[in-house]
Amino acid sequence: MLRILRKSFFEPPFPYAVLRGAAFLVFLVILSHSSFAQTTRTWTQTGGGNWATAGNWSPAGVPVDGDDVIIPVSNTGGTITNVPNITLRDSIVQGTGTC
Repeated sequence: MLRILRKSFFEPPFPYAVLRGAAFLVFLVILSHSSFAQTTRTWTQTGGGNWATAGNWSPAGVPVDGDDVIIPVSNTGGTITNVPNITLRDSIVQGTGTC
């Protein structure tokens, strides 16, 4: 029978540093994955022409850096105001509008 001898009764059989390192790596993977997540938002213009109105987008919420934006042909008749300086992953303007 093979026995693992420990220096003292209170010393753990497996180094905590290894567990802490593994937990930290898992945390970094989760954090990096969530920071690169993007959402595709479609302009609905139900609350006026203000870009910053969450109700003007489907799903509800204002687009942020890295999101995709679709402005359908049915909603390009008005002017979109209060457009922030953000970097979109992709933007699609249907019909004769420009982006």
